[in-house]
Amino acid sequence: MSSYESPATGKDTMSGPGDPEAIKAGIERTRAGLADDVDALTDKVDLRARTRQALGTARGRAGDAASRARVAAPQKARRAGQAVRANPSSSAATVALVLAAVAAGTVWGRRRAAKAHAPRSRWSKFTSR
Repeated sequence: MSSYESPATGKDTMSGPGDPEAIKAGIERTRAGLADDVDALTDKVDLRARTRQALGTARGRAGDAASRARVAAPQKARRAGQAVRANPSSSAATVALVLAAVAAGTVWGRRRAAKAHAPRSRWSKFTSR
């Protein structure tokens, strides 16, 4: 008879009759290990559960970020107000620059959209514009 060492017990299980209680205990340990492996694989493959877990994590992070923003927003608004009061000409120039950039972006975007939707002739892909 060949010798086989059990991974659960580390003992030679094929060499003799052995203790039935030890064999039963080894079988139970093996079953428990297999059950744990099957549960781990099931958790890994269960897309719905993994999605719920990821969604819960994302919700928690979003809630934390929102609460931090609620605390920080009044402080930042107060600092911005103090900066504007301290240097109103610089603030007005910044606002004017931002408004000009927004207007230029809007005009550029509309022209680009109009150009994309303009009717073309069937030969336009062979000619340059």
